[in-house]
Amino acid sequence: MLGRKLARELRRQKGQTAAVLVVVGLGVMLFIASAGAYVDLRDSYAATRERLALADLHVDVDHASADEVARIADLRGVAAVERRTISTPVAEIGRHHLELRVLSLPSRLDRVLVTTGDLPAGDDEILVEKHLAEHHHLRVGETMRVSGREVVVSGIGVSAEYLWVARDAEDIMPSLDSFGVAWMRDVPADATQLLVDVAGDASSDDVARAIVRTLGPSRVIRTVPADRLTGVRLLQLDVDGYQGMAAFFPIFFLGVGAFIVASILARLVDAQRPLIGTLTALGVGRARILGHYLAHGIALGIAGSLLGAAGGMALAPAMTHAYATELGIPYVSTSLHLDLAAWGALLGTAACALAALVPAIHASRQAPAAAMRPPRPSTGVLARLARRLPAPLPMRMAIRDVLGRPLRSLATALGVAAALVVVVTTGGLLDSMKRTFEATFDHARRDDLRIDLRAPVSRADVEARFGAIPGVTRVEGIAAAPAVLEASGHRVEALIQGLGDDATLVRSVDSDGTAIPPTPGGIVLTRSLARALGVGVGGSIVVAGKPLHVDGVADAALGPVASMRRDDAARALGLGDSVTQVALRTDAARAQAVRDAVAAMPDAAHVQDTAAVRAQMKDLMGLGWAMLGAMLFFGAVLAAAILFNTATLGVLERRRDLATLRALGRTQRELGLGLTIEHLAIAAIGIAIGLPLAMAATRRLASAFSSDLFTLPYVITPTTVGIAIGGIVGVLLLAQWPALRGVGRMSLADAVRTREG
Repeated sequence: MLGRKLARELRRQKGQTAAVLVVVGLGVMLFIASAGAYVDLRDSYAATRERLALADLHVDVDHASADEVARIADLRGVAAVERRTISTPVAEIGRHHLELRVLSLPSRLDRVLVTTGDLPAGDDEILVEKHLAEHHHLRVGETMRVSGREVVVSGIGVSAEYLWVARDAEDIMPSLDSFGVAWMRDVPADATQLLVDVAGDASSDDVARAIVRTLGPSRVIRTVPADRLTGVRLLQLDVDGYQGMAAFFPIFFLGVGAFIVASILARLVDAQRPLIGTLTALGVGRARILGHYLAHGIALGIAGSLLGAAGGMALAPAMTHAYATELGIPYVSTSLHLDLAAWGALLGTAACALAALVPAIHASRQAPAAAMRPPRPSTGVLARLARRLPAPLPMRMAIRDVLGRPLRSLATALGVAAALVVVVTTGGLLDSMKRTFEATFDHARRDDLRIDLRAPVSRADVEARFGAIPGVTRVEGIAAAPAVLEASGHRVEALIQGLGDDATLVRSVDSDGTAIPPTPGGIVLTRSLARALGVGVGGSIVVAGKPLHVDGVADAALGPVASMRRDDAARALGLGDSVTQVALRTDAARAQAVRDAVAAMPDAAHVQDTAAVRAQMKDLMGLGWAMLGAMLFFGAVLAAAILFNTATLGVLERRRDLATLRALGRTQRELGLGLTIEHLAIAAIGIAIGLPLAMAATRRLASAFSSDLFTLPYVITPTTVGIAIGGIVGVLLLAQWPALRGVGRMSLADAVRTREG
C-alpha cells in the first residue's frame, strides 16, 4: 500500500520531481565529468612525460666536458645524465622574423615525438615544434631560414617540455610570430644544459646540490626541477582547474538538490498529517512510516544519480579530448571511471536520503490525535502583528505568510540565495577573466611591439634609431633585467622593468585599469610576488642590496614582474643610462613593415608582437570561457529548478486557503498579487543573504585559479549582479503562474477534499 502511495505521489508532483532529477543529475554529472576529465588529463600528461622521458632536473651550465658529464653520472641519486646544447638564432618563416630556440636532439631524455615526417638526418634539416608549425602552416619538405641559411623541415614534433610553449617565467605566453621551438642534429652552443634523470629514492634538490658541488657554484647558472619548468607549471595549473570544478560545483548542486527534497517532503508531511495520524491509529508502525518518507528521497536520489552518472561518463571523455587537443597532449587515455560513477551515484543518493531524514522522522513521531487535528495558526509575535496590520488584503496575506512561519520563509529564502550564489559566482569568474584581459592588454601593455636588445644600449641612441623607422609613432626605453627580490627571509627571482616617468606604452596597472606608477625609491609588485615575499603596500624589500618600499600591487601582468622608475632600476641593475628593452607604438597601416625592419636589426634579440599575443591569449582563453559559459547555463538551470520549486510548493500548500478566499468573493487578481508580494519579499531576503555568499565564493574560486605566474583578480560587475537578480526575480514570478492558474480553476469542494494519500 505504501509503495503504491509513493509511486502516486511521485507522479502527481511531476514538476517538483523533475526539478530534483535535473539538479541531482547535474550535480552527479558535473562531479563525474570534471573529476574524470581531471584524472584522464593527469594520467595522459603523466604518460606523456614518462614516454617522452622528461628529465627530472634541468641544469643550465656555462659548459660541461664529457669527463664532467661522466662524473655527474656517477653521483649518488643520478640515474642518467645527458648534455644538450641550445641556440637562439633568428629564423625567417615567410615574412616573419622570430627568435627560434633550437635544441640539440637528445637520445635518452627529453625525447621528441615526431607526429609528421622524420627526425633530421643532416645539418640542413630541422624538426619544428607542433604549435609553431600549425601557426605558420609549415609542412614537411618546406624550407625556412635559420641564421641566414636555408633548412628543410624534416618533421613536426611534440615535446613534454613544450606542450605549453613559454619563453620563460617572464614571458609565459609569447606570440608564435616572435618565438618558437625546434630541434636539429648539431646546434652551436650558445647555452649548455644538462638533463638529469633522478633515481627513484633520491631527491631532485639533493642531486642539484651535488651537481653544484661537483662543477662549482660559478659554473651552474640555475637548476630547475621538471615540475618547476614554466610550461609544465602552466599546463598543470590548467589541469588542476578541473579538480576545483570537481569539488565546488557538484557539491553545490547536490546540496541544492537535497534542499529541494527536504522542502518537498516537509510540505508533504504537513499536508498529510491527517493521513499519517489515521495510518498510525490503524496500527501502521512508526518504522514503516519513517521508511516510506525516507524512500521518497532515496527514490529521487537514485533516479537523478543514474541519469547524472550516464551523462557524466559520456561527457568526461569528450572534455578530456577537447582539452588535450587544444594543448597538443599526444598520449591521451580515457576510461569509463566506474568508480567515480559509483561514488557519484552514492553521493547523489546519500544527499537526497539525508535531506529526507528529518521530514521522515517528523512524520514517524506524529501522535494520532495530534496529527488528525488541523495545525494551529501561528501565535507568534510576528504573526499577531501581521494580522493587525492596516493594509489591503494582498499585503496582509503576504506579510502574514512570510512572518507566520519564519523558519519556512527563511528556508525558502535560502533556496533563492543558493540560486543567486551559483549564477553570480560563475558570472563573476567570467568577469574576472574579462577584466584581466582588458587590464593587461588595454591598460598595462599598450605597445604594439616589444623588443629585447642583445646588449644594453643608451636611451638616446634607442630613441633615435627606432624613432627613425617609418611607421613608428612612439618609442619608450625600458631598463629590464632579472633580479632577486628579498624580504622577510624570502627570496624570489623576478623581472625588474624600469619605466620612464612619462611611460604610456608599458605601465604598472591594477586589475581595474588604474595606473600605479612607482615613486622614487619605490617598487610595484604583482600580487603573486607580494604573497611570495610576504609583504604588502608600505612594506620594504631589497633588490641588488638596495632597500625599496612597496608602492602598490599591480595585477595586470603575466609572470613575476616588478616595476620601478627607470633611473632607480638602472642604478640597481648597473645599467647607467642604458636600456635593455624597447616598446613601440606603430601606425596600423605600417605595422608589418615596422616589425620586419625591427627584426632585421642586429641588436634586436627578440621581438614580441603584442597584438599577436593578444589574439593568442584570446584563443587559449576560449576553452576556459566556453567551460564557464556551460557552467553559467547549468547554474541558470539550477536557479530555475530552485525557484520553480519555491513558487509552486508555496502556492500548492495553501490551495485550500486560496480556494476558500475565492469562494468568499476574492478575485484571482487579489490572490495573485498577494502571492507575488510574498515571493518578492522572500526573494529580497534571499538576495540579501546570497549576495555576500556569492562574493565570498567568487573570491575563493578566483584565488584558486591564481598562482605565482598569474593572478586572477576578484571581480563582480554590477551588470552581472543586476542580470542575476533580475533573472531570479523573473523566473520566480513566472514559476508561480501555473500553480496560480490551477488554484483559480479549483472549486472549494475539490480543495478541501483530502487526496494526498
